[in-house]
Amino acid sequence: MVTDRPPTEITEKGKYWLRSQAVSDSPRIAGDGYFSKHSVTRPEEITIGDLPPADNSAVREIDREALNEERTIGKWQITGSAETIERLWPEMINDAVEGVVWAAKVMTGTGREELPYDSYMIAVYTPTTSRNTTSTAFESISETNTE
Repeated sequence: MVTDRPPTEITEKGKYWLRSQAVSDSPRIAGDGYFSKHSVTRPEEITIGDLPPADNSAVREIDREALNEERTIGKWQITGSAETIERLWPEMINDAVEGVVWAAKVMTGTGREELPYDSYMIAVYTPTTSRNTTSTAFESISETNTE
């Protein structure tokens, strides 16, 4: 790891987030191997038929707009206390290194003080929002988010 400090102790001005790519030399993090390992359709190849079912027309319209703008990444947010985030962050890095999730970022102490959030946060990413491509990542997040 590039930094041995917990993210909650990072207080340099302007350093709001710490990205998994910054704390590991693993080429798997946000890498192309994720697509073949999980049989994930590459974002540029996604079609309307790949979109998950929508509960209503507004959600379907948002999905179509995201597809048209090539913004198909899936993102989950885990919130919690400093202690919870410090416990979960190494697990999320390991999941990114192992290719369970595509990438992650964590709020720093500076981010907690200066951004409009009530608690610390880890954001976990997968390359698409398709239900079948995010199940492994979602299971991993669900298992580790015990607060």
